[in-house]
Amino acid sequence: MLVYTFNVPSCIASPFYEYKDFEDWIELKGHYEQIPNPLNSGLKRFATGLCWMVVVVVIGGTFNIPALVSDDFCHMSLAMQSLYQF
Repeated sequence: MLVYTFNVPSCIASPFYEYKDFEDWIELKGHYEQIPNPLNSGLKRFATGLCWMVVVVVIGGTFNIPALVSDDFCHMSLAMQSLYQF
């Protein structure tokens, strides 16, 4: 009962689900028996995040941030300015 009371969804949105549903979820009974394994999608999202971190570090080091206030930046096309800012 303590786990049901301090479960994150019940703390945020109050316990709108019954204890029997919570118990079935913990014991993987009823319609909770066929919950897919989140390991593969979790690893895929983690790898995607790591790839984006590498892209940001590699590409982010090539752009000169103080150049955004220079005259050369003002003479770039709008598309190039948007790409540079992005």
